[in-house]
This record gives sequence, structure tokens and C-alpha cells, in this order.
Amino acid sequence: MSQERVLVTGATSPLGQAVGRRLKSEGHHSIGTIRSQVPSEGLPMFDHLVYVDLENLTTIKNLDVEFDSIIHVAAESVGTPAHLMQVTNIATTWLADVAFARGIRNFIHVSSMSVYGRVEVSEVSATTKINPTTPYGAAKWASECYLKSLSNRLPAVSIRSCGIVGRRSRRNFLAEVFAAMTNQQPRIYASNPEFLFNNIIHEDTLASFMVHLALNHQSGFNAVPVGSSDPILLRAVLEMIADRTHFRGDVDWIPTKSQPFSIDISDATRIGLRPMKTSNSVKSWLDDAIGALPRS
Repeated sequence: MSQERVLVTGATSPLGQAVGRRLKSEGHHSIGTIRSQVPSEGLPMFDHLVYVDLENLTTIKNLDVEFDSIIHVAAESVGTPAHLMQVTNIATTWLADVAFARGIRNFIHVSSMSVYGRVEVSEVSATTKINPTTPYGAAKWASECYLKSLSNRLPAVSIRSCGIVGRRSRRNFLAEVFAAMTNQQPRIYASNPEFLFNNIIHEDTLASFMVHLALNHQSGFNAVPVGSSDPILLRAVLEMIADRTHFRGDVDWIPTKSQPFSIDISDATRIGLRPMKTSNSVKSWLDDAIGALPRS
């Protein structure tokens, strides 16, 4: 395969950097977008960095680099509804318009499981009812709708991500449990110990999937949830974390009003996802997370 030029938004994020590493390992030219000045030596996985402000249409329209496809990682998950809609949705539409006008081959968009809103089924698939209940979920869903409207000339895949884990994981349930157990909090609260859990994907697995999609011909629009294969009991996941952190406290399993669910990843595997088993995803993440802890 000849060298491809791939634009990666959100280059400073853990997932953006994982995508950059994957592109470099495969010998492709990676262009990362940043929103502030970052020394190039701080992002060695990218061949080139460009400044893009997701709240400024001019910086998106004036992208002065050539690229063949886009992997759109950048977004905001916290903030006011107006801010989330601007950065997570409107900026995506602006970027899609630029890609559409330039005849870009593939647009790979990181969406979220939050587009489903309150889940009422035991297994979520690509065809599960969409009903976002948060501003973030609504912004991601609006982005998916816009990409679908352009799909006759801009092939796109929207990846509904679950808990993404890696060295710098912060904003998901397992990362919070890991932090609490590492800090030896006396008591951890969790729910649904007997439900089969696969709502986790390692950043390297997700990066590999997105690079595969960006480099290979797509058609139309696809939106697929991702996760790991071979679900395991959530109790077993927390036991793995407790073992690696030498946790000496207690885990209290409390009732919950929400429906626990696993993820049907068959649509994602059909288009190129190569999932790890859930137990291996947890082990790889724990290796990363423990390796990143400051040494005493």
C-alpha cells in the first residue's frame, strides 16, 4: 500500500496519539491538529502538526495541508450544552464540509454510546433505538445525522465508543474504580456484579480499527458500537483491578435502576474491528495504567 496522508483531529488526546502511533508504525504520513502551541518533540508520533480551533470556522476552512482521509477524534464531553454542541457537533459539520468539498476518501468519526441514551435492552447493537438524553449524546447523534446526509459523496463511519482505556484513562467507570483502589479508599460502590461485561476497548485496538477504516475504501455511511469480545462478569473485572492494585478495602454491590447491557460488536468486526477478549483488554489497560503511576 502506498503512503497515505491522514488528518487526525485531537492530536494531544490519548486516543489521538494512539492513532498517530499506529499510522507511523504502518509507514503513513500523519497530520495532527492541535488547539494550542505544543512542542513538536512532545508529539513525535505525528509527521506534521497544524493549528485548528474547533470554535473557529476560519481555521478549519483554511487548513493548508493535503490529506486523503480524516480520523476525527477531537470533541468535548463536559461543558454547557451550547459549548458541547459547538465543539462536538457544529465543528464536525464544518470539518465534514471541508472534506466533502475536497473529495476526501473517508471520514472516520468517533461517536459515543451516549447516543443511545437510557438503554432498555440487555445487548446494544447498531440497530438499537437511538434516544440521547444528554447534551453530549445529542451532539454526537447530530454529527452522525449530518455525516449520513453527505454519504453519497463522503463515505463515513461513526464509531460509537464505549469505555476507552489506556495509559491516561480518566473519564470512565473503570478508570474511577482503578483510581479509588490505587488510593486504597476503604469502600468501593458498584452495581450488577453478575452481568456479562464487554463495555471496554483499549485505545490501541480502537486506533488500529480506525486506521484500517481510513486507509481502505468505504461506501455510504455506517454507525457501529465497539467493545471487546468474550464478555466476563463485572465482578471478575473488579477482582482483576483489586488484585493488581493490592486493594485492601471492600466492594459494596448496590442496586441500580439502570439496565446493564453488553455490546454486540458483530457489525464492527464485519468492517474490520479486531477485538481483544475482554479479559485481555482489562489486563493490557492495567499494565498501561500501573506503568504510568508515579514511583514512590
